[in-house]
Amino acid sequence: MERKFIPIAVMPEPVPAVAQPALAGPAETLQRVLRGLRSVADGEGGNLVDRHWIRSLRVQDGEADLTLTLSPRSCHGRELAGRSFDVLRRLLPDTDVFVHHA
Repeated sequence: MERKFIPIAVMPEPVPAVAQPALAGPAETLQRVLRGLRSVADGEGGNLVDRHWIRSLRVQDGEADLTLTLSPRSCHGRELAGRSFDVLRRLLPDTDVFVHHA
């Protein structure tokens, strides 16, 4: 009987969700951006805000910096980051936008 060896990949420890993201900038602008980011949904019906995948959001000095913590189960991380970038560009048209993954 022929034997097959199937390697088992160890999953990295999941990065914990953040109950309260670090926010910096004008409160009205931050709330408008967070409302917009609720439209960025994953394939399972949740969104970045409700799933607590936003680690930090800073909107200051002509820059918007968003750091996401996506679940290892979310296989659409790049797509979600791209859609987040698009939302920020639409809501903050004269702002340099940066989206990072923690």
